[in-house]
Amino acid sequence: MDAAKTKPAESMSRNTPGFFFAMRVLTGIVGVAIPVLLARSMSIDDFAAYATIGATAALSAAVSSLGVDRASLRFLPAFAGKAGLPNLVRFLLALTLPRLLALSLVVIGVLWSGIWLPQDGKEPVDAASGAITLIVCLSLTNAFGQLTSGFIQGLLLHGAYAVISFGTVLVRILALLVFLRLDGTLRFDLVLWVFIATELAGSAVQLAVLLANGGRQAEQPGEFAMPSFREVVAASKANYVSYLVGIPWLPPSLILLVSHFSTREVTAAYAFFLTLAERARMFLPVQMLQGYVEPIWARLYSKDNRVNRFREPATLLLQANHFILALGVCMLLAVGDQLLRTYTKAVYADHYFFLLLILVQVGISSLGGMLWIGMNATHQSERLASAYMPVSIGLALLLIPSVHLAGASGVIITSYLPTISLLLILRHIQNDHFAKLSFRLHKGVQLFLIALIAGLAGKYVSSGLSDTAMQGMLVGMAVSTIAFSVGCLATQRLNRAQGLLVKHFIRGAAR
Repeated sequence: MDAAKTKPAESMSRNTPGFFFAMRVLTGIVGVAIPVLLARSMSIDDFAAYATIGATAALSAAVSSLGVDRASLRFLPAFAGKAGLPNLVRFLLALTLPRLLALSLVVIGVLWSGIWLPQDGKEPVDAASGAITLIVCLSLTNAFGQLTSGFIQGLLLHGAYAVISFGTVLVRILALLVFLRLDGTLRFDLVLWVFIATELAGSAVQLAVLLANGGRQAEQPGEFAMPSFREVVAASKANYVSYLVGIPWLPPSLILLVSHFSTREVTAAYAFFLTLAERARMFLPVQMLQGYVEPIWARLYSKDNRVNRFREPATLLLQANHFILALGVCMLLAVGDQLLRTYTKAVYADHYFFLLLILVQVGISSLGGMLWIGMNATHQSERLASAYMPVSIGLALLLIPSVHLAGASGVIITSYLPTISLLLILRHIQNDHFAKLSFRLHKGVQLFLIALIAGLAGKYVSSGLSDTAMQGMLVGMAVSTIAFSVGCLATQRLNRAQGLLVKHFIRGAAR
């Protein structure tokens, strides 16, 4: 392959970690602003309808996934620079067509079940036919987006993926702001149509980019072997089984569960905080770099089957995840109530304890996220699925009693259990390497305890300043940040990289 052919692909992909990370951070900042904008601009009934219809569509896309997204990340790296466009298109169609067929069947079943209808005795916010159309269209665009995202990252076009994702989210929030400016409020159906249009446009651009780069890849006979049908099915099957048994613990499932047993007010608050946390979670180090790390790890592992090389980067990613989450808990304890009352509706501030519990759950799930990344990259997804099945099914029986006893809080706390139980089993019974690597629960608990103390200290100081709400928030944030930093340093919870991060926070607070 000559330089003229490789240069366009390289300039398009921009596959440096720094560029990818910077673009994902920008995307995360804009993406987190979207649920805040919706919470400020939508009525409680509209937000509850938006959440339940969106959850229904997301659940449909998840159930119909067939595990092909993980198969993309495992097998497509071998296509990069080695396979021509015909091989690439043939492989993509082999993954896409069964997924679309499965999606059609799942959507029919979901609509027939009526799980998206309100259960609190009130009439639906809108006509059923309009909601059904939204569910069908949103399910299709979600599935299309998941496919193209897996394909473009599997081909190692990480820079292109990051740029397109940022553009999609930016256009989405600009469109919402325009409609808000015109009407003064946002209805759930308009919001969902904006999501559908922007997701479809972003997915179309991703597809065009990966086909254009696939067309530039020159055939190199003898260096590329098309994955067999048996290999693809085996990889997809193991991941799909894991998805199926994990359905009860997916955010869309939990939102629908809460909506069936709670008022619309609680449903809206829970859905808002869970959506906010999930948006933030996708841009934490482990999740944000998954599409970059997993295919590269799979490629490295296929060369010499070495696992130990992943120990240091995995540990660093987990430490960074937990540090950021603990700092978030610290800030919320200090000034969360004031922030929510200032920038959203009072009803969300009344339930902001949900968000604190959810952030702890995100910290626990990041341990499991590292486990999935490592075991899929090292071809152990079948083993992981077999261990996860009894854990998920057994603990799912606790969800309905928990929501009856403690409402949304009970659901959140119960959702801590699957990841902890799975890691315990893999660590102590099956002696799995990645479980040993990921399972550092006692360190995470200590970090969150430091955040708890620092956050309460910031809240105590800020509550004594009654001059202005803004002054109280700024002082509370500064005090909690400094207390958290001192606590981390005193207990030696920081490595060198985290220490530098703390110094930046202290300097920012001083300014």
